[in-house]
Amino acid sequence: MAETREGLFRRNIELEVEEAGEGLLLVRGRLTDTRAGKAGGDEDREGKPQQGHRGREGGTGHVVHDMEVTALVEVGSGLIHNIRGAMHHVPYPQCREALKALGRLAGERIAPGFSSLVREVVWSREGCVHLAVLVTEIGHVSVQGMGAWTSRRVDWMQIPREQLLMGLEALQLPDSCYTWRRDGELMARILGGEERPGEDVS
Repeated sequence: MAETREGLFRRNIELEVEEAGEGLLLVRGRLTDTRAGKAGGDEDREGKPQQGHRGREGGTGHVVHDMEVTALVEVGSGLIHNIRGAMHHVPYPQCREALKALGRLAGERIAPGFSSLVREVVWSREGCVHLAVLVTEIGHVSVQGMGAWTSRRVDWMQIPREQLLMGLEALQLPDSCYTWRRDGELMARILGGEERPGEDVS
């Protein structure tokens, strides 16, 4: 007989990147947590929280966190022109005070070390660990957005090698993973002129 297990917790993170004027990206993220047990917390009624998740035996969880962050980011430099957030559902009304920490990220750049900066500024006694998780993910997907933005405008097969390398560095690709390690096969083929990044470079 198959074992039945009741769902206890579920986290959903939704992220999207849009063009927002020449050289700018609008990055949006939403984090929603649902948990088994008695419902509670504080809701601002502005958002539309999910109804929760249904466990294997039919029990429905309740929303614990429902928060959004939006950032206006410059392509290439990763400069954060503006960043703001909203908490539609939180365990305590005081949680919303953590949103003030986001203001300290305006003027910073999404570049190597950004995750550490978020941990220092947002994952702190002045911020919120869940908010920090969402902002970190926004940093990650902004780079994917930059890749899509660049691929729409750049013919990787036509640009000179030096500009190609500068473009890859701007997208933070070298040494970002096993495939893109500087001493790996892909980088060697690119540097040797045998291969160029495709449209889905990431």
